[in-house]
Amino acid sequence: MLEKLREFPPKRILIIIAIASTITTIALFLEMRRIDALLMRSGYGIVDFELAFKQEKVVEIFTDWGSSLMELAQKSIIIDFGFILSYVFCFSSLTLLLTKIIKGKLQFLGLMVSILPFIAGFLDIIENLSLLNLIVIFEVLNTSHPWCPRTPRGFDIIYFPYEDTYHYISLAGICASLKFLLLGIVFLFIVLGGGYALFRKFKSI
Repeated sequence: MLEKLREFPPKRILIIIAIASTITTIALFLEMRRIDALLMRSGYGIVDFELAFKQEKVVEIFTDWGSSLMELAQKSIIIDFGFILSYVFCFSSLTLLLTKIIKGKLQFLGLMVSILPFIAGFLDIIENLSLLNLIVIFEVLNTSHPWCPRTPRGFDIIYFPYEDTYHYISLAGICASLKFLLLGIVFLFIVLGGGYALFRKFKSI
């Protein structure tokens, strides 16, 4: 499979994919950053939610967000599904374009790295589904316990049932951590590999 990636997709197709996916990735990223800036006014952003790991932290985030910001968070997660598709093809196509320039062991490394965005994207999907489930569970519990004390933002102060939520919280945190690690490796390869390719090109002039 890796050997086939040396020739497929053709370079012209890769360039088109890279340009289109880079534009959509930047556009969706800016929109998600805009939403995250609104969420951060409460003190917590989407990344805080992704890497909460503890039930107490999730309840604290939801309580500080309130109903309106929770709707924004849900919107951001839904937009993220499109962002996943976009950044997967963006990073993978850029990595493959780079591997067609460099040679030797670094090229083989690039072929392996080009698969990592797809793994990161799969992890991101699992993470998003887990986060959406947590929001749904919180909303159901919040509306079904009217006797619980209420916060100034309108949410009941409740504790998630351990058996219903710890799987989602842990899964989201683990998937998010691995996703960031894999994408960090890809980004590092693109930067260092691109710098190496430019160095070799100017050296040969």
